[in-house]
Amino acid sequence: MGSDADMEDYGFEYSDDEPEEQDVDIENQYYNSKGLVETDPEGALAGFAEVVRMEPEKAEWGFKALKQTVKLYYRLGRYKEMMDSYRVMLTYIKSAVTRNYSEKCINNIMDFVSGSASQSFGLLQEFYQTTLKALEEAKNERLWFKTNLKLCKIWFDIGEYGRMIKILKELHKSCQREDGTDDQKKGSQLLEVYAIEIQMYTETKNNKKLKSNRKTIMDDPFIRNYIEDLLKNVRTQVLLKLIKPYTRIRIPFISKELNVPEKDVEQLLVSLILDNRIDGHIDQVNRLLERGDRSKGMKKYTAIDKWNTQLKSLFQTVSNRVY
Repeated sequence: MGSDADMEDYGFEYSDDEPEEQDVDIENQYYNSKGLVETDPEGALAGFAEVVRMEPEKAEWGFKALKQTVKLYYRLGRYKEMMDSYRVMLTYIKSAVTRNYSEKCINNIMDFVSGSASQSFGLLQEFYQTTLKALEEAKNERLWFKTNLKLCKIWFDIGEYGRMIKILKELHKSCQREDGTDDQKKGSQLLEVYAIEIQMYTETKNNKKLKSNRKTIMDDPFIRNYIEDLLKNVRTQVLLKLIKPYTRIRIPFISKELNVPEKDVEQLLVSLILDNRIDGHIDQVNRLLERGDRSKGMKKYTAIDKWNTQLKSLFQTVSNRVY
């Protein structure tokens, strides 16, 4: 058996392995702390703080530990400490972790916090403002846009239309060139902005703005090509929100609220039932959507959908032979 000196020499001789061993220690510390989250939250918080301390410089394990810390403080209702930890976490996004990974984590936390928007209005505002500022500093335009859009949808859901309008102006501006015209390279982003804007004007029954928006959209060659998809997306969002409180709702009422013909409402409802986005069926005799039991009309809708697919296939086959 070697002496202590031999052991020291052995350790010195293979010192290149030390960083790797340190990484393993940090990883173990992270997972041990994560294992305490449910049973010993205070112990978990102390453990995650130790992970951050153990890293010689900002890196992935510290970022992960801070993400868990933010979520745990939120669950415990300790919002000031949560925001303090979140601000530290955001300092990692410039260089310590990859852009894709940081985006995924920030989106995850945004969804986590946004789940109780109505209960913590002030916290929500502070959280998003902090996020947007960090993304601007990191020059992450893509996530900045998505974050603003997400915040816009939250304000829409709780009826904060004034706040929505302010954000929509910023989003429109971010999709424009220096001369104020729409940037065609950002066509897909423009579609998303117009979609939520139309939702807002539909919800508030602002027909004047809807007509003005329609003219603006039809003047844009890129947007005009996708107008049907855009309108279908908008109608879908408004319809899903409209029917949410009801177990039974009349199709003529939906038609009036969406300002579209009843046959278009029925087509949209069938499409959403087939896509499993609405659990229910249509009572065509009484012109009702009944939610909660989709089995009654499902066979018919599936048969119609299958028939429609077969017709399209037949048409394609005939077209190929003709041309």
